[in-house]
Amino acid sequence: MYLNDFSQEYLVDSLEELEILLKKRFLEEINFFILTFKENGFPQLSAFVKGNKCVIYYLDEEVQYISKGGTEEGIEVFVEDIHGTEVFLSKNKVLPIDKFYKVAQSFFETQTRPDFIEWEKI
Repeated sequence: MYLNDFSQEYLVDSLEELEILLKKRFLEEINFFILTFKENGFPQLSAFVKGNKCVIYYLDEEVQYISKGGTEEGIEVFVEDIHGTEVFLSKNKVLPIDKFYKVAQSFFETQTRPDFIEWEKI
């Protein structure tokens, strides 16, 4: 599997390697991950990560999904690159970071959209 973060692209061959890479953080405990298996980028799992929070996206060639979190209102600020470019996302899309780790493991094993979190089509 290919994994991109703020610093580079990696070729991930095991769940152990995936787990180590997903815990990388920059600046103030932030990172943005893109995981895919194919050169064209689909299917793709991506996530904005900040501390113990994340927002997850799943994209295939036809449909895009975003994670559904709780009912909390407001905006959560994430960062999409090493330069600090801010992204403003609804707090009701935010999940605890452990959900991202589980979703990424499942994606690594199945190459499909995990069904154990709630998703919303976008």
